[in-house]
Amino acid sequence: MKNVAAFTCAMLLATAAQAERLTYEYTATVTSLTQFVLGNDHIDFLQQATLPGGAVAIGDTVTGRFSFDTSWTPSALGSNGTQDYADYFPAAPVSAAFAQGLLFASASPYNLAVAIDQANPLNGNDLLAFTSLNTRTDATETLSVEFSDPAAALLTGTSLAGTGAILQAANGSFHYAYTTNEPFVTIRAGGALTGLHLVSAVPEPGAYAMFAAGLGLLAWRRKRG
Repeated sequence: MKNVAAFTCAMLLATAAQAERLTYEYTATVTSLTQFVLGNDHIDFLQQATLPGGAVAIGDTVTGRFSFDTSWTPSALGSNGTQDYADYFPAAPVSAAFAQGLLFASASPYNLAVAIDQANPLNGNDLLAFTSLNTRTDATETLSVEFSDPAAALLTGTSLAGTGAILQAANGSFHYAYTTNEPFVTIRAGGALTGLHLVSAVPEPGAYAMFAAGLGLLAWRRKRG
């Protein structure tokens, strides 16, 4: 019985080692660029905007990365009546590099959100979103890489179990916003993802220790046996 218990414990520890940090690289094309000025009652559509650190224009290429761990558990679960949602608040980078030099690199934990419309699963409101915020002294930047499931065939729960398949099959888009504090002006750029691929799948740092502990426990039981 002790051998069985030890073997079970070791296998549980080894199984935990399967958790991975997945890093994806994406490419996108800017298809919309707008400006909103506080006090105006309309949005101006732009062809190009110059911002600190670079510029962005319609047709520009954007490349970037985001990461997540398959073992993450939600920091918040809830429902708003029509949607079930899960929020994750891990510390992992989201980035974007624009063709004309503009860069976004997350300096703080991002929010990974999953929203599932259980009341009307065919309305296309299911969403998986990686969103990050950078606060500067003079402005605020936000970046969001989103995956929607218009057929409601992929997002079936608020866990991350099937996220890899969702990323490969769902519709992807990116959204970048730069807002100055004074005066209050927001520049927004967005577009569809044109490419996505997995660049690394690395076991979590703690997974190695758990795996070694599992193997060590098995070796110890073998010696005692």
